[in-house]
Amino acid sequence: MPIYIKPRQAFFDAICDVSDWEEGQPEPQVEVNGQTLTVSALCGHLWRCTDLMPGQVIHMLRMLADDLVLPPCGPTFAAGAQQLKRIIAIIISERCPGSEEAGAQDCSCAT
Repeated sequence: MPIYIKPRQAFFDAICDVSDWEEGQPEPQVEVNGQTLTVSALCGHLWRCTDLMPGQVIHMLRMLADDLVLPPCGPTFAAGAQQLKRIIAIIISERCPGSEEAGAQDCSCAT
């Protein structure tokens, strides 16, 4: 996993990692400033970032959201982080029904 100086730089790879997230594997992680974070934690770092996402990031996030029949999000990193967090919650709930109530970060249930 690449090492990023700023969380915004890691966000595109985080979207790709969630898109490629295989069932039975823990939530994808990225490294930011030498610290390994789950994608959900990265989203927390960007939760209030009002900077605009690059078009490529918006496009990748929109493709992932479309697969789950979610409406498109706004153009800021904050909106993108909130959307990606929703996507992660949906993936976890589909793979491990009831796990989101328990606060599970990883889903290693086999279906």
